[in-house]
Amino acid sequence: MNMPGSTGMRTVWFPIFGVRYMQSIDDSNALLINLEQRLTALERDCSLQRRSIGRWRLLSAALAATIVGGATLAAMSPRDEVADIIQARRFEVVDGQNRLVFAASASERGGQIDLWDVNGRNTLRLSNNDHGGDLALWSRRGFNVIGAFATNDGGEIALWNSNGSRVLRQFGAGDGGRIEVHDDQDRTQVTLSTSEAGGSLAALNIEGTKVFEAGTNVEGAGTLTLHRNGAAQPPVFVTAAVAGGRIDLRNASGSTVMSSSIDERGAGSLALGNPQGAPMVSIGSSPDGGLFTIAGDVGTPIFTVASVKDNGGAMSISNAAGRQVFIVGAKPQGGLLSLMNATGNKVMTAGLADDMRGGAVTIRNGRGVQVFAAGTGQGEDGAITITDADGHKPHTILPGMSNK
Repeated sequence: MNMPGSTGMRTVWFPIFGVRYMQSIDDSNALLINLEQRLTALERDCSLQRRSIGRWRLLSAALAATIVGGATLAAMSPRDEVADIIQARRFEVVDGQNRLVFAASASERGGQIDLWDVNGRNTLRLSNNDHGGDLALWSRRGFNVIGAFATNDGGEIALWNSNGSRVLRQFGAGDGGRIEVHDDQDRTQVTLSTSEAGGSLAALNIEGTKVFEAGTNVEGAGTLTLHRNGAAQPPVFVTAAVAGGRIDLRNASGSTVMSSSIDERGAGSLALGNPQGAPMVSIGSSPDGGLFTIAGDVGTPIFTVASVKDNGGAMSISNAAGRQVFIVGAKPQGGLLSLMNATGNKVMTAGLADDMRGGAVTIRNGRGVQVFAAGTGQGEDGAITITDADGHKPHTILPGMSNK
């Protein structure tokens, strides 16, 4: 509506934009047309945005449905519909409290699997080392208690105690297996091993010196050795042989000072040596009986006591050269004594007379020729007979005879 005095201008309010314009009525029509065009463009843009958002929502829903459907198919579909490969750099499993309990990952040496308990402690790890596989178990206190792993020589298994000290070690070597038992300071105390000769069991002292060893020798017999720290030779050595067993005791310098054995005949013997190892005393047995011998300073027997088959006991004394100079023995009929010179010839004999009842004594010269005899005769009278140096021209003296 035109007011009097109006110039054709009026105020137009546009609530959409919150702007008030002063313009002519004629211009207002053009403005409305322009606004309608802008509104149409705005509505078109909004429509495009809604359609785009709708497409993204539809795509997300489809992707979620695909994942859920894939998981369902993996659980319910036939085996040939399961995915061949699933790849990831790390795979973790958490429990109902969202605590990590399992992890599969990669390390610089290959794959690795770890397990944790409900308190977050790593208790198991399966991984690789420079030689192969590696398995480690930890206690709840965080100590490694079991280890199994590949080495350059084979495999190894180790056990640790509750304080983290290694107490047992089992491993392979080029010549066989090894087992070591350690104390709480990780010092080897017992070993079980193999060699070219067979098996071996050893005990060590706290200084690491082998003091006990049981095993086999190259002949296939069993041996037992007791060592002393710093000794040149093991002080105690026990071995078995075809004939039987043997025990050797050695002094600090390594000389055998006592040896007990069974000889090839199956008889036992005992030998005692001097500090240099030369046998000084020996005791033995045989099918005939026993034998006792004492040797001189160079090991030559100088005194012997023995049993003689079907006769009885015998005793002999020898000089430093080992030649017998005195023999005394027993026979079923009585005793016998002989004295020898340095050349071994009997120079005197004392024993039974011819009637086997009385005594008799004979004397020989240096060549062993009998030149004197004294004894009893059949009438139990005494008689003396002497000869020349060659045993000829005998002369007998009897009781009642005149001395002519």
